[in-house]
Amino acid sequence: MSILSSGAASAASTLTPEQVADLYIQTFVNRDLDSARRLNEYLKPEFSGGDAYDLGELRKFAEEKPQQDEARARDVAAEAPEAERPVLASAFLNYFQGTDHAVANAKCKATASKLRPNDVQRAMGDEAFKDAEIAEVSFSCEIPDLDAGIEQEILAAVAAQDSARLVKGTETFKAEVMKPKKLQTVTGTHNLFRTRPDSPWSSGAVDEWVTPILAGLPSMQPQPTEQ
Repeated sequence: MSILSSGAASAASTLTPEQVADLYIQTFVNRDLDSARRLNEYLKPEFSGGDAYDLGELRKFAEEKPQQDEARARDVAAEAPEAERPVLASAFLNYFQGTDHAVANAKCKATASKLRPNDVQRAMGDEAFKDAEIAEVSFSCEIPDLDAGIEQEILAAVAAQDSARLVKGTETFKAEVMKPKKLQTVTGTHNLFRTRPDSPWSSGAVDEWVTPILAGLPSMQPQPTEQ
């Protein structure tokens, strides 16, 4: 084994699931490229010494997010009558920009983990998976705590198909997210996986780290009524 691969394997065996979760969160929630570099270094043993994630693509995604939000807002508004599209696009852009800001600036931290055998992989009977494990990581995030009236106003505007009212509601949402008067703590869990005790922990669907943050923010979609 080379000195480089030996060092990577050592790092893989010494980082806790919580520390690995923090790297994933900082990379895919906060879009921090330094954390992405550290995550790539940590994961090298699982990727034959290569990078798990393309730093250029991550940087490009962050840089182009404003343009992507604008295009997405126009696409959603395109379903409305032509005269209303510019106003609706403005409302959706407010919402997307506010949500992006809340996610990127969330203060998150892994708080605990529970290990268990990965019975699905172990059942394959492959020697490589005989010690496969899952770490269920709990984490918490501090995000803006907005008045319930903001979501109520947005949903009322959607229900009434009142574009001007929707712009006003989403402008309020965006302004409150940018400079929140108070914060709330939201929590979530996410699984990490490894095949051997000396292999690195890795995450599956990285977008799921964002789920509890989005759930803690006002929605533009009415929630289904329980029967």
